[in-house]
Amino acid sequence: MIALRLLGIGNVAAGVASCSSRLVQSVGCVKQGAHNRQPPLSPFSKGELNRMAGKLCSAFRLLGLFFFLIMPSVFLADTADAAWGTTTVDNTSSVDTGQFTSIAVGTSGAAYISYYDVGSSSLMYATNVSGSWGTTTVDNTSSADTGQYSSIAVGTSGAAYISYFDETNDNLMYATNLGGAWGTTTLDNTGSADAGRTSIAVGTSGAAYISYYDVGSSSLMYATNVSGSWGTTTVDNTSS
Repeated sequence: MIALRLLGIGNVAAGVASCSSRLVQSVGCVKQGAHNRQPPLSPFSKGELNRMAGKLCSAFRLLGLFFFLIMPSVFLADTADAAWGTTTVDNTSSVDTGQFTSIAVGTSGAAYISYYDVGSSSLMYATNVSGSWGTTTVDNTSSADTGQYSSIAVGTSGAAYISYFDETNDNLMYATNLGGAWGTTTLDNTGSADAGRTSIAVGTSGAAYISYYDVGSSSLMYATNVSGSWGTTTVDNTSS
């Protein structure tokens, strides 16, 4: 089918190559004899007709270029096989794991996943950046149920950044392996707030930007370390 379509494109190219001679012949651009002074059949002069023929040929050439450069990729896309595949990343039999998952993809095409392990009440991390899947426990503080509502981002350096919720202490938490090993930070521990339904992004400078929900004040909140230290801001707390 692709060969037939490309053959059709070749026919268009051939038509483009001969369009000039056909147009000139069709308008009667034939040299008049010395004794033949009959008026031309066209209201246009020979020069005007030649200019019109040139413009039409240019249009046909552009159309032919479109078919040659654009259409083959469209035809080939029809035959692409992009079948879905699935992989078990973490199936530890003693736990119920994989809730509150979030995924990001690095510049190399590797995948980075944050998720919640119900059995151990922990924040987990998985990646296939080495070529095969591996999992890591990021935060399993024994006194806390932590790791829900996670969100993950990947910086240009390949480091991962995760925002998540500490259910036991009602805190917004942050974790990163930017320094090589995982470290965690409490970003919002307002006593009256249940803060931490999160979403995170990372800028080109490596600064993190987090939006989250504060249940206690029914507010949209924002946290960032773009200035070098963490700060939080109430973005919307409209009471109505």
